[in-house]
Amino acid sequence: MASSPSWSNVIPPTLRRGAVPAFLVMVLGLPPALAAEPGTAPVPAVVRALAGCWHGTGTVMGKPVDIGLSAHPMVLDALFALDADSTATGDARDRYAAHLLVGGRDTTTRTAPQALTGVWADSFGGGYITLGTGQTVPGGFDLTYRNGGVVFANHWRLDADRLHWDIQSRDGTAPPAAFARYTMTRAPCAHTTAR
Repeated sequence: MASSPSWSNVIPPTLRRGAVPAFLVMVLGLPPALAAEPGTAPVPAVVRALAGCWHGTGTVMGKPVDIGLSAHPMVLDALFALDADSTATGDARDRYAAHLLVGGRDTTTRTAPQALTGVWADSFGGGYITLGTGQTVPGGFDLTYRNGGVVFANHWRLDADRLHWDIQSRDGTAPPAAFARYTMTRAPCAHTTAR
């Protein structure tokens, strides 16, 4: 009668050398603790507080829109992604999507204001990707991006269950003008990607 194989013959050697917890995590589907590289500035708590999905309405250059936003940490929690997808009210063909990355810049302070850096990429394509800088403020954060001669100041404010995102544009020396304004509430995640 053949004997059953011993565990030492079934489990690969790498798992027998103390990696069993990692193996169990993989099998059970439990995520390991996420951690950015040592010395990486953390994503501030006020940014991380946006995690999840949001839905609401707003205006862009005076045009009413419906907007959905998905927010989540990425790259071992070193950055935070904000994916926005908006559609003009009453015109499903008039769509816009943006992928924003936000990260902390200051490794020395954990109190407000904390310095931020950002990347803006959208459905206008690669020619319009831009970097931004900003900081945390009470109840939210501000990020400013420059695209050509136009500056876009983004103001994110979380007020209990409401998220307000206002964008002011300034062309050259002209005074700031309202560009976009959105108000959103938490919503179930649809698990769809803007296309």
